[in-house]
Order: sequence, then structure tokens, then C-alpha cells
Amino acid sequence: MERKSPRSNRDRILELALRLFNDHGEPNVSTGTLAEALGISPGNLYYHFRNKDDIVNSLFGEFERDLESTLSEVAARDATIAGARDFLAALFGLFWRYRFLYRDINELLSRNRRLETRFKRIVERETALMHIWLQDLARNGDLLAPADRLEALATNMIVVSSFWLSFEFVRDARSFGSGRHIAASTQRGMRQTLALLDPWLAEPARAELAHTLADLPADTAGRPRAPDWQDIRQPQPGVAWSPPLAVRTTALRAARATASDSSHITDAAAPRAADADAATADAAETTAGTQPPTPTDGQ
Repeated sequence: MERKSPRSNRDRILELALRLFNDHGEPNVSTGTLAEALGISPGNLYYHFRNKDDIVNSLFGEFERDLESTLSEVAARDATIAGARDFLAALFGLFWRYRFLYRDINELLSRNRRLETRFKRIVERETALMHIWLQDLARNGDLLAPADRLEALATNMIVVSSFWLSFEFVRDARSFGSGRHIAASTQRGMRQTLALLDPWLAEPARAELAHTLADLPADTAGRPRAPDWQDIRQPQPGVAWSPPLAVRTTALRAARATASDSSHITDAAAPRAADADAATADAAETTAGTQPPTPTDGQ
């Protein structure tokens, strides 16, 4: 069997950055935190990325490629209600994977002009494709909305789908990220987006929409993977390692916050273990005489 080539430091940096940005917010994760968590020197990190915005831009590039692939597939299909469900399922999967981009959008765009331009282009592309899809539905006789309402309807559908997960985070931040919450919030977002079509649908299409909503999968976006620090960091045989205290404590507290419902945790440690480890981290903070500093990026 051919052995897989090991991931490069650049790949590991991007993988961990995406995970920490999603879990803790991009503004709260510094390049120093990333280097320490990976077990590499800051110089090694800066060899691959000049600063944190460079990391964000690279992650956004991955998001752009994944999104363009999804949009191209949709553009090649006939416009149907069932096709809209599949399209939204793919979109919500991407929005979940790169959720920090939408949740931290104001902070990111305020300092990154390049990202501002690229984000605008994506929104315009999504809206234009949705508009074309609605026009096709209208030509097929499934959509009865006047032609001058289609652009507004397309915009509303993109706004709701793009920012639904941010809305869910505000509604229930403590449960956000658990497997059950991801599935439920994704279903709600898809229903809310598709419901915008309902007033304008012909009767057969409305019946198809009702059937489509009833058949939504139990888990559209998938289950998030629990933090697994050892498979990302730079291998150093024989050297024991643990993530930085500030990052480790935050992750443990997040696990403890959802431990009241064991169905929320599969890959993560059992609730009692999470409580015990979090208590150990709290004790370490007390011994140090101060709370762990909030990571900031001074680059």
C-alpha cells in the first residue's frame, strides 16, 4: 500500500487555524498561539504566512474554490425544488466549515481590503446564480412571482442562507457546535430559506416543496470533529506536549458546557473527564496567579 505523504507545515497551520478561528473567533487567536499549538517556531509559521491576514486570505481561497465548485454544479442542473434542497444542503455544509468568515465578518472586512473585494464578488455571484435559477423556475411554470420581484427574492434567499448560522449562534451560543444543534439549525435554515418561495409557487410546486421539507435529512452539515491536537502539531518523537493553557482551558470549558447532554458528545472526552480536566486547568490558572491572557494578534 502506498504511504500517504505527511502534511506540510503549511497545511497543518491552515487546518488548525480554521479550527481555532471557528471555535474561538478569529480575533481571539494569535499567530503565536498557532505556532505554540503546532509545536513549531514563530519563524517557521512566518516562513509560510507573513501575518494572520495572510492565513485568513488562504482559508478564504479554499472557501472560494469549494463554493465555486458547488455553484458550477448547480448552474449545470435544471431548476427544480428538489435541486434547491440539494444546493442549500451543500451551501450550509460550506458555511459551517468556514463559519468564522461570516460570524467575524465585520472585524475581518474592517482591516482586510482584499477580503472585502473577494467577499463582495462571492455575494454577487451567489445572488446572480439564484436569480437565474428563479427565472428558470418561472419559465417552467413553477414560480408565479412577477419578473420584477425575482431579484429581491434571490437576494433574500442568499441573505438568509448565508447568515443563518450566525443567527443561530446568537440564539443559543452555549449549544452552538454540538452535533444535535448543527443538524437542527441547518434544517431550520434550509426551511426558512425555502419558505421564501412558498407564496409564489404554483400549486404542484408548492406540494413538491412541502414534500421536500418533510424529507430533509437528519444531519445535513455533518458532525464537527472534536479537537485533536496531537494529529496537527509538528511531530517531535519522545517529547510530551499539550496545547497552550489558554487554548486548552477554553476547549475544556466548551466540552464541560455541553456535558449536560451526553448526546452532544461523541468524539470528545466523556463529561466527567471533561470536568476533571477543566478543573485541573482552572487550578493551574490559580497557581499561576492570573487568568490566561486572551490571545491577540499583534502582527
